[in-house]
Amino acid sequence: MGQKKKPFRLTQLLFFGFSPLRRTEVEKIHRYYGKYYWNRARRKEKYGLVKRFLLSPIIIGKEIHRTINHKPGWKSIIHRFYLALFYDITGKDYDLLGFGEKNNRGLKKYYLQERTLKYSLYKLLRQYGKRLYPPAEKVSLGDKEEFYRFCCREGIPTVPLLDPLKPLPKKDLFIKPRVGKEGRGSEVWYYKNGYYKRSDGLKRSPAELHKEVSGYSEGLQENGMIIQPLMRPHKDLQVFYNRATPTIRILTYTDLKGRVTIGPSMIRYNLKEAAITDNASTGGEVAPIHIAEGTVEKPHLLQIPFWQESCEMVTLAHEKMKDRILIGWDILVTDNGPLMLEGNSQAGLTHIQKAHGMDFGKDPMIKELRIHIKNALEILE
Repeated sequence: MGQKKKPFRLTQLLFFGFSPLRRTEVEKIHRYYGKYYWNRARRKEKYGLVKRFLLSPIIIGKEIHRTINHKPGWKSIIHRFYLALFYDITGKDYDLLGFGEKNNRGLKKYYLQERTLKYSLYKLLRQYGKRLYPPAEKVSLGDKEEFYRFCCREGIPTVPLLDPLKPLPKKDLFIKPRVGKEGRGSEVWYYKNGYYKRSDGLKRSPAELHKEVSGYSEGLQENGMIIQPLMRPHKDLQVFYNRATPTIRILTYTDLKGRVTIGPSMIRYNLKEAAITDNASTGGEVAPIHIAEGTVEKPHLLQIPFWQESCEMVTLAHEKMKDRILIGWDILVTDNGPLMLEGNSQAGLTHIQKAHGMDFGKDPMIKELRIHIKNALEILE
């Protein structure tokens, strides 16, 4: 299922992004985004972009006034305005990544706008990757049921799917949309004393819940739901666990020599009592993983269990779809080893940058990604 959404319009980057003063690998990627977007814009849209650019100081000023819910000093307001005007950094990203913090003053040059990739440069890389490495089979990463079948065929350990037409097992269940993002629409049902109880307190008998979920049998259609046993994390990861199981996000990319390489990685966790997923949309936190050792330093110093096995698993999976230049993998680490949860072909990069800071923009992966995009523009444009 391909993405049909239009590229994000980043007016300021479409103009200031072409400045010769911007020389980091990230800034060059932003420049390629501007070229890609501008070449596809119709004349009427280009006029609209110019108009919005000329009005941008007023638009940005109003946006800052509307979204700030506290009383910052003038220096903070001016800094927000500067980053929004010249780098298209929203107030949300300003707060999330801590641009106002002293040790993040240089982050703007190494902050990769994930919106330059989503629905635009990712699409370009997809076409380019298919030309370099024609895929042997088509696998939809956005379809969780289809991806599960791919993992089964390739012998990749993954969380099992339950048949909604069969009696439900007497264990905790996790139900989520077959096609969805950021954990939206997910439900957890805890089994105890002969009943299932949802995380919000709603109770169902096994027969009642089975009647409800049996309607999901059609889902093994695009808009349906899938049912899985609720998995618990490895005992060494209990410090990251309350009710939402922590997961590992590993980026892999096809380098310029055609090798699948491990890129920046992080652990995602959510310790809020009401949370059932680790997603940022529900208040989740992130911490960087040092990929050479598989260690996390903050907020807890520990070795990620089965780190080497996790890296081998995602590398094997990416080898089967090397035409996808960059993939974000979600891994659940249990006492028995890692399990593949999802693969993301349009991986969001904001939170992994929050975890790594400026180091993300300096990672060798960024240069490889930039050269891939440059080659794709030369070949396909």
